[in-house]
Amino acid sequence: MQPSRRWRPAAIIRWARICLLILPAAAFPADDLVAPENKIKAAFLYNFAKLCEWPTNAFPTASTPLIIAVLGDDPFGAVLDQIVDGRRIDGRKVAVRRFARVEEVVTCHVLYLSESAPADLPATLAALAGRPILTVGESELFARSGGIIRLVKRDQVIGFEVCPRAATAGQLKLSSKLLALARIACPPRREEIR
Repeated sequence: MQPSRRWRPAAIIRWARICLLILPAAAFPADDLVAPENKIKAAFLYNFAKLCEWPTNAFPTASTPLIIAVLGDDPFGAVLDQIVDGRRIDGRKVAVRRFARVEEVVTCHVLYLSESAPADLPATLAALAGRPILTVGESELFARSGGIIRLVKRDQVIGFEVCPRAATAGQLKLSSKLLALARIACPPRREEIR
């Protein structure tokens, strides 16, 4: 079993800056020089999508867009739409969707579970288990409940934890670049190590 990685704030800050630099200037209005938390988190969602590989059956057709969605109240407003506007990942258009209930989630590739998402987080994540959906949330119980990436704010720095076991269960391959910057929230089981 691998030990948990410690937070490396310098690496996380550097990665957040890179995320913000590669986004189009139009995503952030000129009169708003300091990006608030929701803009940084929206940038993380887009970049997580760039650093994940889905099985071919995750896309019903060759023209199916890569969908980044929000379950529950949307804390991003138009920012997430602006960030992905006109963007492509692996040749696919990127689209944004919003869902009120987990039962509405049919085709989705990255799903942010907002704090207002259904109160029973384990049941919500269980309903998504085994599906090729990169789940992202902020609840303390997120990784332990089956979520893949948890956004965490410590000392005014937004970082993230990853549960590789949950990604593997959803047939997702996370980039080594992503894993190198993350704190591992649930180390792989002995039988998962090759």
